[in-house]
Parts: sequence; C-alpha cells; structure tokens
Amino acid sequence: MKSQRLSDNSASFDTISASETTSLGAEIGKCAYPGLAVLLFGSLGMGKTQLTQGIGAALGYNNVKSPTFILVSEHEGQLPLIHVDLYRLEEKEVDSLALEDYLTDGCLLVVEWADRWQSQPAED
Repeated sequence: MKSQRLSDNSASFDTISASETTSLGAEIGKCAYPGLAVLLFGSLGMGKTQLTQGIGAALGYNNVKSPTFILVSEHEGQLPLIHVDLYRLEEKEVDSLALEDYLTDGCLLVVEWADRWQSQPAED
C-alpha cells in the first residue's frame, strides 16, 4: 500500500487488491470516532465501497453494501455508521440530505463521490 499525506486532515492511499483495500478500511474503522467524516473520491470501481465495508467490519457491521440507489444507508450501533453514495445526485441536490447533521449527531459519516458535496466539512 502506498500512502501520501495531503494535509493534517487528509491523506491519499493506493491499494493493489480488494483485500488490501478492506484491510485499510478496517484500520480506519479502528481509529474512527463520533463526528468523523471520511470523504471518498475516485472513479467507478476504485474500491470506495470495499473500503467502507472494511470500516464497517471493524465496527461490527457485516452487511455494508453500496447505497447507490437508496443514497443513504444507516447502520446503528455504538458508533453509528452512515454510508452515503452521491453518484446519482447533482451537486445542488446533495445539500437537501443535510449530511452535516449526521456529524453533529455523533455518527461516522462515509461519503462516496464526495466531490459532489459542495458544503462538505471544512478542515480544522
């Protein structure tokens, strides 16, 4: 796995297999905390859902699937996982989802196609 720190709150990772991507997700899941937003960027088939499945598995959620058609999938537990897929939405439609509310409610928010979220959380 190759990684690169982009800023204090941002990093880029390159994995070479589905299992490596899942393992990276599990490491992120182990470090996750309430109010964390994991913003995923990349083209189709890059492993965004695979990474989220690893995050979910580390938190005890073994049924994480792509929410492409339902947009938002909520997994309730000690640290709620909110998995969002913005692929089918236009940028102007995303704000109606009020994604920031999940962060203030103490959830872990994972957003696929995060480039479509114009009001995404600012870096500290």
